[in-house]
Amino acid sequence: MVLSLDNQLKTAKIVDGQTLDEFGKEFSRIIDEDVAGVGLASTVNNQQALAIHFNANSPTYNELCETLSKDMVFARIDDFTNRNQAYIIFVPMEKIRFLKDSVKKDSVRFQILDVLSEQIQRQKGRFFLYEFEEKLQALEDLHTIISSAPVGTTVQDYSKRIEDWEKQEWDFKANNNGDKEALHPKTVTTAEIIASHRNIFFAQKRGKNTNSQDAIEMIKDMLKPAAPESKQR
Repeated sequence: MVLSLDNQLKTAKIVDGQTLDEFGKEFSRIIDEDVAGVGLASTVNNQQALAIHFNANSPTYNELCETLSKDMVFARIDDFTNRNQAYIIFVPMEKIRFLKDSVKKDSVRFQILDVLSEQIQRQKGRFFLYEFEEKLQALEDLHTIISSAPVGTTVQDYSKRIEDWEKQEWDFKANNNGDKEALHPKTVTTAEIIASHRNIFFAQKRGKNTNSQDAIEMIKDMLKPAAPESKQR
């Protein structure tokens, strides 16, 4: 990526009908955090992208690194003048509305990704939980499915995407609390994988939901249409 230094671009409405300054102010308002600057960049093939410069240790930058790494380019560039690093996201011009939709705290996409990101982190680094790569992969797959949905995706479409994800089949070797001699190859659905407990002190299948199941149910509740208000007589 090559940053553009053309001052004439600062007054042109080239970012979804806004100037660079107007976009920067709106984006800062949406994320409730001041960005250090907004500019334009281009590839060697002259494909334009928006360059959003975040302040060091920006929580939004770190969140977007986790949620949108497949859609945008993230860079930490040494700034020798100020003796620190510049945190920049390069956003393809056709992804501008997608970015706005992904960072709005009240957007359906943001809320779903927020729940999923928390669950993905729960799958890692707990000494009393045995490794379950398929469960982690399943949650990451759903994260990708939601994050790649186009801007304007309806709650009904999000629900359908989740339903299809739950029905996907895996060639999976289920075990009983890590007992290597108890491996039984079989085909299971994503929903069954999500329903498997990982606590080393209990059975994989027992009469309560896993945290991941509760998270998926929470997402489904988000997507349900609001109940009509009852009319009082």
